[in-house]
Amino acid sequence: MKNQIIKDQFNKQAELFANWSVSKNLEYLEAYVNFCSIQPGDRVLDVACGPGDLAIFLADKVSKVQGIDISDKEVEIANGLVNKFGLKNIRFDCADVEKLPNDNNSFSVVLCKSAFHHFRNPDVVFKEMKRCCEKSGKISIQDIVA
Repeated sequence: MKNQIIKDQFNKQAELFANWSVSKNLEYLEAYVNFCSIQPGDRVLDVACGPGDLAIFLADKVSKVQGIDISDKEVEIANGLVNKFGLKNIRFDCADVEKLPNDNNSFSVVLCKSAFHHFRNPDVVFKEMKRCCEKSGKISIQDIVA
């Protein structure tokens, strides 16, 4: 029930997040990517991707990127941008971040930008992120709340 409430709230705010100027700031995205030491061959999972700004920014910099979000409206917006820009190595899926739909060790980099404070069970989400990340991979959580 609580996850449905969260999903409903983010669906209501999807357009707002899609136009949020902070997520469109290319210098900010570039700084985050540099901080994470993203490499061209990386396979990246963007957890709680919202409208896909980070994942789309990464698409021409990595071999594969997948965004996951609980909001089907956010995923719809992100997939619309994928089609608009003709991107081939990227996909977005609607899923609960507490039960990521990915195989173990399937990504070299797992990111979560500006969303961790929204999770009811951050320890569960972190375990899921760790499960999906290669043993020698990188996990980065960036948030706006200290």
